[in-house]
Amino acid sequence: MIYAIGYFKMGHPGYVKFGRARNPYTRVRELQTGCPLHLELWAAVDLDDRNEFRIHSAFSEYRLRGEWFSYEGDVGDFVQILIEPIDVEQKKKNAIRFLNQKMSKKAA
Repeated sequence: MIYAIGYFKMGHPGYVKFGRARNPYTRVRELQTGCPLHLELWAAVDLDDRNEFRIHSAFSEYRLRGEWFSYEGDVGDFVQILIEPIDVEQKKKNAIRFLNQKMSKKAA
């Protein structure tokens, strides 16, 4: 399961962590222990594990540290795809399509 955990507050830059976990809710609790910001689980999508690497590669220019990214530009657009209230299978297709387009642009 690929997840997006984030922090966003008006007037403050947003942060998002893309990772994988069997139980994303447990992962939020684990991360919250060492973080002074209030974290929320924004999305959890049943994508295979290789997509975590693709996400990290696709958004490398937004990387802050490790698996944390600035919530702006393409990262924000991708998160919106993940949280869209649509059919799960369509959400997966949209996410993969977005990553494929992003990776194609990076390769060019």
